[in-house]
Amino acid sequence: MEDVEIVVPNDKVHNFIVSSLETVGLTPARGSLVAGVLVSADYRGIYSHGVILLDKYMDEIRSGAVSVEDKEPTVIKESIGTAMIDGNSLIGAYVARYCMDIAIRKAKEAGIGFVTCRGANHFGMAGWYSMYAMEQGFVVNCIFNILLVSLCWIKETFLI
Repeated sequence: MEDVEIVVPNDKVHNFIVSSLETVGLTPARGSLVAGVLVSADYRGIYSHGVILLDKYMDEIRSGAVSVEDKEPTVIKESIGTAMIDGNSLIGAYVARYCMDIAIRKAKEAGIGFVTCRGANHFGMAGWYSMYAMEQGFVVNCIFNILLVSLCWIKETFLI
């Protein structure tokens, strides 16, 4: 039997992700952002952070672990160059881009933008946010903290 390679155009995958996330209540705009991050990962060969995460994200929305409420993350505290954000358990990509937008705005005003976040979820490929900032002329150091990791293809949870 021959190996068969099926190539699906990025826009079709993107649209599939958006419509799938809409079925569990995510807005099309937020679904499009998530789709962009996932497709970007697959396109770059980082398959662990691509479309393979769609089922995980949908399960987290269905379980209530990720909120699909039409609200924004909350700025808890801020200074001219810093901010502390509560993601309010919203979809991770939306919260991460929200934080990145604040960091970029602060860097424009103060020369540095340092933003921390709590109450967020998995945000996909970290490199997407670096590329997002780079397109606006900024360098980013994206740091995250997670206590437990459960990879999508492994049934066990372990500490890192």
